[in-house]
Amino acid sequence: DLGSNAVLRIILNGALTGPGTDGLVINAANTIVRGLVINQFPGDGIEIRGSDVSGVKIEGNFIGTDVTGTVFTGLVNGQNGIFIAAAGNLVGSVDLAGRNIIAGNLRGVLIDGPGATGNRVYNTVLRNNSLEGVRISSSNNTIGRDTTNGDNRIFKNGQGVVVSGPSARNN
Repeated sequence: DLGSNAVLRIILNGALTGPGTDGLVINAANTIVRGLVINQFPGDGIEIRGSDVSGVKIEGNFIGTDVTGTVFTGLVNGQNGIFIAAAGNLVGSVDLAGRNIIAGNLRGVLIDGPGATGNRVYNTVLRNNSLEGVRISSSNNTIGRDTTNGDNRIFKNGQGVVVSGPSARNN
């Protein structure tokens, strides 16, 4: 069990896209992305960016895998599974149906930039190639929570969670 009971409805496959192409770029606040399989994009699977972009929910998706969430060989995204450069967004959920499986990408989740504060991440992040499962370069973000429900499952990545930068204080 990888920690997700998501109902997957749409596959976004970037195998035939050009170099650097991202799967889904979100620059509108209060957007919900649910039930997608996103794989084989040369860039990021999902990007959240913009100075006024908050309230985005990314839940119940398989990013860098097939529809079963167990096969990622040849299906990975070239960069990050999810790249967040905006404030106040939620990736995953405390319930299994809302958890994302993020696997096989260069890096699972990257939270970076001066505006990327107050984000929350509850996911299964595994087997991302050589780099971190989660990397945070900004402050006031939460990875998991203090109770047994809602904790992340971050394993078999190059590194687990990396917090970097002089002001990158997080929970």
